[in-house]
Amino acid sequence: MGRLGRADRAIVRDCLELVGLGDLASHEVSTMSGGQQRRVLIARALAAEPEMLVMDEPTAGVDAANQKVLAQVLQRLIDAGSTLLVVTHEMGPLTSLLSRVVTVEAGRVRKDVPIARHLQDLRSEAQDDLAVLAEG
Repeated sequence: MGRLGRADRAIVRDCLELVGLGDLASHEVSTMSGGQQRRVLIARALAAEPEMLVMDEPTAGVDAANQKVLAQVLQRLIDAGSTLLVVTHEMGPLTSLLSRVVTVEAGRVRKDVPIARHLQDLRSEAQDDLAVLAEG
């Protein structure tokens, strides 16, 4: 735990660029928006060069515009070969990034399917709900 060397600073700079915050490198994190702070945390994690990035509710408390930016950043990570494990209750802005959906209930895996199957199941459930509502 010493001072950052030239190579360390280059990694930090590259990670900030990757998450779209290279121009804010000299700013205090506390002055940034919630979405920008999330991206700083991702850049910080990436600087450690992990094999897998695990995120818990990455879009919680982030406005719609920054959720879109975050999804774009995560897509760049996937394109670069990173593996992401995302724990979330709200898939919306991240749906296009997902390859599988694993539903856990009471500590047990209830469902583990490709995203396309999950979306198909949701559409079927919505149609069933509409039929029930139509029946009165």
